[in-house]
Amino acid sequence: MVDSDGKYTFLGDFRFFLVEHGHASQGFVDEFSKHYERTQASFEKTKEFYRKTGFLNPNGERQPNRKDSWLRAGDLDYADEHSPYLPNGRKLRFVAMATGWSYCKDGPDSVLLYFDPAERIAVMRFAFT
Repeated sequence: MVDSDGKYTFLGDFRFFLVEHGHASQGFVDEFSKHYERTQASFEKTKEFYRKTGFLNPNGERQPNRKDSWLRAGDLDYADEHSPYLPNGRKLRFVAMATGWSYCKDGPDSVLLYFDPAERIAVMRFAFT
């Protein structure tokens, strides 16, 4: 959801994805929780590095120091073709795509952002190649 200040809030519970795909065993939940903690720690490290230097560089061997997020906006064919739909059948609008590993060490290759202005819902999709 996007509030009146333009801030995005995740309305779901990440555990939904475990149950939805039949992976609700305690061992899988524990491993998923550890992965989430490592990813969050990497993201926090990136934010601190950015505050100090103005660069995004959580994984220096994969990319040089950059001041931009490798953000691409516009009507990319892939993004449009994989656009999610609302339950009422309306297709969400593609907003932008960024490289995921600009923000955390083991991030996805691409993070795609979609938006529905009527419902004020934002959806992020993660693409791994």
